Amino acid sequence: MNDELHRDVPLLVTAHGKPVAVPCAWFRHLAKTGHRRIGIRQTARNLVLFWRWLQVPVSKSGTNMAATKSVRWDSVTDDILILYRSACLARGNINRTVNAKLSVVYRFFWWAQEHRYVENRIGNGTMQCGKLYPIQITRYQVRGRWYIESGLLLGDAERAQLPIPNNKEVDDAFVRLANNADEGIRIRNVLMLNWVLTTGIRRSELLVLSYTLLLASRALSREDGRLPIEITGKGGKERTVYATGQLLDETLSYWGNERSAVLKLTTLLKAPDAVFISHTSGRPISDRQINRIFKDAFVDSASRVHTHRVRAKFATDFINENVDAEVERVGIHNVHIEFLLDALAQVLGHSDKRTLRRYVQIRLRWHAQGFGRLQRTRDC
Repeated sequence: MNDELHRDVPLLVTAHGKPVAVPCAWFRHLAKTGHRRIGIRQTARNLVLFWRWLQVPVSKSGTNMAATKSVRWDSVTDDILILYRSACLARGNINRTVNAKLSVVYRFFWWAQEHRYVENRIGNGTMQCGKLYPIQITRYQVRGRWYIESGLLLGDAERAQLPIPNNKEVDDAFVRLANNADEGIRIRNVLMLNWVLTTGIRRSELLVLSYTLLLASRALSREDGRLPIEITGKGGKERTVYATGQLLDETLSYWGNERSAVLKLTTLLKAPDAVFISHTSGRPISDRQINRIFKDAFVDSASRVHTHRVRAKFATDFINENVDAEVERVGIHNVHIEFLLDALAQVLGHSDKRTLRRYVQIRLRWHAQGFGRLQRTRDC
């Protein structure tokens, strides 16, 4: 934290004005618990901005946003935080930014309360005296990490779920990729789209897909005909993706023909092991190139489609197929949701199943409304 911010961080004092600690102790605690420097710096900045707001009332249209006088740090309540939220929105902050600023305040007060710099200030429900905590939050732990929820946090419109490409948009994307005049580029781009649609592979995992991995997978086989490929996924974690034999054969054919032809024309002393390469330089394809290819493929789509949305298309198709089979087998009221979430998390390489629950819920709601029964009737 720079000197300017350090000067603005106030002392925590008791009701009698006796200093007890400085918020810098909290920042030292964050540093010791593994938080990155840039994150601590932003946390400090947000806390200082909140403190300045408490000391100097902010007005809008003649209405004081904080109070007619400065607010003590140990007198902050949800009502004060609502005014602070309004002030942030009035400054043009988006919902996600406002939530981040409120979260810093919540985390600071929780730390201060744990160290007894304040008492009965933040928590869930009522205190022993029967009164509500002045700052109401819900705090819970998932896999050793603490999360805070509050009724004051705003719904993030910017993070609203983006549309998933439908079957027609996917077909149009394949046609657009197949119209490329360069045969090698055409085959490469179609293969990459096929990999995402049929395996749910991430963009970063496409970059590390190698010939060695394909050969190792070719020797393995499952009962359903899919071939497991051990790949380094997000965060450096090893995970397994499952490719069809046809997709693997087509990729190996590209490796031996179009890809090899490109490398013969380059000046690279050693051919890279990466499957997908730039047909200009012969080097492994970049993240930016993949983004551009998928953006151009779905240029006529009504929704903003990129690699991650195509991966969501794979997840939707996977869960729809499995939910339909389960509903047919045990009925809609006996579907084991956790089993389906475990299967989807495995194929997508997710460690947290909470983000995947919406896929199952949407399909179950579809069945509950009778569309599944209608579809089966039409099929007959």
